Formats: sequence, C-alpha cells, structure tokens
Amino acid sequence: MFAQGGFDCVLGNPPWERIKLQEEEFFATRHRDVAEARNKAERARRIQWLSEGMLARHLYPDLAHATHEDEAEKRLYAEFIAARRTAEAASLFAHVGGEDGGRYPLTGVGDVNTYALFAETILHIHARDGRAGFIVPTGIATDDSTKAFFGHITQQGRLVSLYDIENRDAVFPSVHRSYKFCLLTLGAAKQAEFVCFASQVDQLSDPRRRFTLSPEEFRLINPNTLTCPVFRSARDAELTKKLYRAAPVLIDETRENGNPWRLTFHTRLFHMAEDSHLFRDRAGSDVVPLYEAKMIHQFDHRWATYAPNGDSRELSESEKKDSNFSITPRYWVEAVELASRLEKLEWRNGWLIGWRDICRATDSASP
Repeated sequence: MFAQGGFDCVLGNPPWERIKLQEEEFFATRHRDVAEARNKAERARRIQWLSEGMLARHLYPDLAHATHEDEAEKRLYAEFIAARRTAEAASLFAHVGGEDGGRYPLTGVGDVNTYALFAETILHIHARDGRAGFIVPTGIATDDSTKAFFGHITQQGRLVSLYDIENRDAVFPSVHRSYKFCLLTLGAAKQAEFVCFASQVDQLSDPRRRFTLSPEEFRLINPNTLTCPVFRSARDAELTKKLYRAAPVLIDETRENGNPWRLTFHTRLFHMAEDSHLFRDRAGSDVVPLYEAKMIHQFDHRWATYAPNGDSRELSESEKKDSNFSITPRYWVEAVELASRLEKLEWRNGWLIGWRDICRATDSASP
C-alpha cells in the first residue's frame, strides 16, 4: 500500500486524551481527599502521605484507623505511580525529535494529546492525491502545541477544508455543549475552505459562512504561528484580510526587522499550579494580593472578588459604584518574592500591565 503512495481514503475519529497524567482526574474516582486538595502543593503533600499509608491518619487524627486501611492507601499510591510512569513513557516516545528519528516531529510537543498524534499519522499514511477526513478538537488548528502541524498542512497545500462545530444546541447529546470540534479534510488543495462556529448541520453549506484562505493569506494574518484565524462569516474574513494588507502584524518574527517598536512580552509572573507553594491565605504587611485572570475584565480591574467561603463572584452594581470597595483575592504572595521576580526581568517602573487571554472566542460577560 505504501509502495503505491498510501491509502486513497482515510476516515477516522481518533481518541481525544491527554497523555500527561492528571492527578485530579486520576484520584477523582479513587480518593476524594486527594482530588479535592485546594492546590497542587497541598495535593502533593497528600500524595506523599498516601505513599506512607498515613493520609487518613493525618487528615482525621481523631478517628480510629485500621492497619488494612493504611495498606490500601499504599496500594493506591503504587497504582498511581504505575499509571504516571506509563504516561511518562508514552510522552517520552512522542517527544523524540524528528532529527533523532522521532515519529511525531510536528505534534510531539508540549502536553501531547492523542488526537494530534493520530492527525500526524493520518497525514503520512494517505496518498498525496487521495483524501483523509477525521473528527478532532478545533484546537488542532488554533492551539500553540499543534501550530507546527497546522502550519505544515496549510503551507504545503495539504488542507482541503476545516468545518468548525460548537455543540451549544446539543446536536450531539454525549458531547459537552461548550466543546468545539471540527471536520478536517486533508488532500491536495491550492486554498482551504472554512466554516467556523457552526451549531447546525445546514450552516456548513451556508455561503455567507464559508470562506477560503490561501497559504499566502495565512502568512499575512498569522505569520508567527500560522495557526487558523476564525471568522463567523465570509465578510469578516475578507475585511480582516484587507486590514492586514494595509497594516501588518505588530511583531513579525519571520522577518529580520520585524519588531520596529522593540516590544517584549513575558508570561505570567506566577503560575497557579507550579508556584502554589508560595501562596498565603491571609493578608499582611509583608504580602501583596495575587490577581487571577478571573478577577479582571476589559477596562475593569474590579470584575470579581472572592467570598469568605472561597468561591469567586462578580461584583454587584452597588459595589462597583463604591470607589472605596476593594476586591479580595484568594491568595497573597510575599512582597520580596514579587520584587525578586521583577528584578530578574530588569523591570524598573512602578507599574505593570496585565491582560487575560485564556478565554474562548465564544465566551462573553453575563449581563
């Protein structure tokens, strides 16, 4: 079959599973006390107690505990370690680089998902003059971890069409309403056809929604990542193309002089999982509040606050009208730790600009 160039037709619905073991998901059905830990640091401590057969004894010291319960905790920990090692081995295999003979040079990056690995496999096994169609999350075209794959199929003329579907109308009852997936077709094509945000099957054939992008237009709109821009209509796509032809992107990493404003960007100062051991539960003279993305919104630094029970909520209209009202964070961080991190960034100004970009294009503020 491969001596003849590959399969003429490939159809599939690959599995959508992260290879990296998720501790909360693993323990959700096995041990609630571990899964419901407040943060990563506390969960790590509870897993350590589990390995010693001492979790219940630490959490519930006033109760009586039998020896067989301790042994059950140790067996669960051994099961966890085996599952984690299996996931790490699979991840290591996927991450082998192309220069070292790796099988997934385009998708074996970051937190690998099985659907991405299947997509790269399908790309290689179908004939160049054949067709491949499969169902995968829309992230195949928009996520940073799959940008190499998507950039390859668009720039090599291998993408025929991508029809993006969101399940808000519950056309597919077993799929969560907020989930976005797409019908991806590979083959030989000079330009790719798209439909985005479709919620009904008949919308896929609506000419007002269908638009095309050539390899050159991908480089025009997203030259740095070559990921897929999403538009609700053909008119939106044409307008965006026109705007980018008149005013290119702010920083073009593909050009030698592509940053005329000499701008630099940095990721978050603190990571909610990796830096959780630095977080404090109370305010004080030596700590500063930790702002999370959910607490701010466009032109609003007091969008949400935390209640005493630990849940977040949006501010009421009366609270927003009170200029003296301050939001309450969930955590605080030592001021010296903040100063140390700013020093490493060589930041000398007395202010910071932060923005949130973790939301989906379909998210909107409640009225």
